Amino acid sequence: MWRALIRMAKSQPLFDWRQACKAVNFELFQQRFLDPAEGEAWNLICPNRKKCSITDCGIREVRTIGGRLVAYCPHNPAETRLPLRDCDVENKCLSYKRMHNALCKTLNLEYRGIDLDNGLFWELGAIRHGVGRNTPVYISYYIDRQSLREKLKLMVAGGEKSFIVLAADRNIFPREMVTVLDDSGACTVFLNEAVAINEDTSFTARPETLELFSRFAGKKTTPTLEIFETSSTTRWSDIHIAKITSDKVSIWLTGGTHAPFSCQRMGMENTTKHEPSLAFQKLLEFLEAPNGRIMLPVKGGKENNDLRKRVLEIRQTLKRFFPKVDGDPICLLKTEGCYMVNFQRGSASEE
Repeated sequence: MWRALIRMAKSQPLFDWRQACKAVNFELFQQRFLDPAEGEAWNLICPNRKKCSITDCGIREVRTIGGRLVAYCPHNPAETRLPLRDCDVENKCLSYKRMHNALCKTLNLEYRGIDLDNGLFWELGAIRHGVGRNTPVYISYYIDRQSLREKLKLMVAGGEKSFIVLAADRNIFPREMVTVLDDSGACTVFLNEAVAINEDTSFTARPETLELFSRFAGKKTTPTLEIFETSSTTRWSDIHIAKITSDKVSIWLTGGTHAPFSCQRMGMENTTKHEPSLAFQKLLEFLEAPNGRIMLPVKGGKENNDLRKRVLEIRQTLKRFFPKVDGDPICLLKTEGCYMVNFQRGSASEE
């Protein structure tokens, strides 16, 4: 059932959801986890497709015949027509928020619910290690192995080490990436093996799954300073940075794939308090400021001095983080009395 939920998450007619969720109380499932989606369906997944001799079809067309709405086989008119209700052709989508909340409660995670790739890849939640320390847990809705492979390779190449990826099952997961993730200190969990969906639509995590998550909770993590790989011709204007949370940003190059980076990984953490440094907090202010500009306070005052100090720290950190990029990430516009970022600001969910 997990594979069907992942595959159908964005939009599918109610008829198809009902067929895919026969193992549970569907009315309760619909109430808990489905939301209305745009439009109505003209085709439905054929419930008899496994027995059909036409292997490349697998659909029923929605037609009105004799005043009745039916699911009609376009290849075999003699095939029994399935009667439909108007609601059967209404499109429904998965409520990511409610589904993710239920998973987090089942797996004892701190809920995050951050969309990192247009509904296809989410930061589901986090395993807490105490104040300011956590292991992120992601969930994949990719049905294309190559897209998922590229996403995971980018995360590993970017230096992200201790994390968990949830996927529907092994058959839609790139086999070699299981080893790659294990070697990097990450972990893959397959939902069809790890979490049972009960008839009443509740979830039950298997004991070995909870044990695995408990081991991650007990890990001692050491912050590592990393670099973001670019070419020698990359300019600051090619780099995009967007806020995800108060301690994490998304970074990508123009035309490239988003990758999440915490303040720890960027070397912008207050290691005493285990929280984002003042420089990281100021970086977030630049990301949200109009046109990426922050005006200089009155010269000679404490606020002016503090801003100059933070900008210096941001410059030093970003130049270390992007070692092949020349110039300054933040410039001073003297005539306008402000600092302005030279990189692009954006939304963490945009592509």
